[in-house]
Amino acid sequence: MTSHAIDYLQVSRYITDIDSFAKSRGIRLAIKNDFDELRDLCKRLPGKPVPFAPFNPDYTDVGPHNAFWIEGRNGGGDVVHVQAVRCDDLSDTTLANQIHSLLEPYATQEVLETTEDLDFCQSPTARTISGKVCYHGEIWLRGGSNGYRGTGLSGILPRLILALSLAKWAPDFIWGFGHAWLVERGIPQKYGYHNIEPRGAYMETSKLSRPINSWIMWLSQSDLIELTHDERQTDLAVGMGY
Repeated sequence: MTSHAIDYLQVSRYITDIDSFAKSRGIRLAIKNDFDELRDLCKRLPGKPVPFAPFNPDYTDVGPHNAFWIEGRNGGGDVVHVQAVRCDDLSDTTLANQIHSLLEPYATQEVLETTEDLDFCQSPTARTISGKVCYHGEIWLRGGSNGYRGTGLSGILPRLILALSLAKWAPDFIWGFGHAWLVERGIPQKYGYHNIEPRGAYMETSKLSRPINSWIMWLSQSDLIELTHDERQTDLAVGMGY
């Protein structure tokens, strides 16, 4: 993969701006790497499912060597925000193959036995993404009357992990899943992603008793570099009211 020149000083400024913006909204951020803690925490957060397999130590090898997560607490000490990222070497495979393997445990036995040429990722671009690849997910921000949505934080905080991932791993790509309703509202773009594609994860029936049909969103390394040079980020987030 082609490596681009990264201005790490500019990346650090970008990270500092986001941290300062969060503080101005009453949230203190911390980097964590105990994924047992994240799994147990998610069980207590309203509306937050337990972590998906890539971030769940019950299903995968995840820890300081390949991942970290962000915790945000308010002035009262309550956890009001989480998100996570991990970096994988996909040099000998593709993102499409990785997504297929992630979804296979959710397939019913009937699907596995009767469907020919199983392909749980139907995104053409996912078949071309390989190299050092980061997965970004578990994004949650407390809503409700005592929450933080509508303050600009929802659109800014995900960009923190994008910048931290660039600084830590300089990945070839970073990606995540986006449900259809998120895409309809333009949420991936507010997070900083401007490449999206449907059927990144697709399964007509699953063990979840519902179909799985998610888009994928992604950025290349050059996209990440360009993102961290956007000095308007907090102004844009407040203007979007998200």
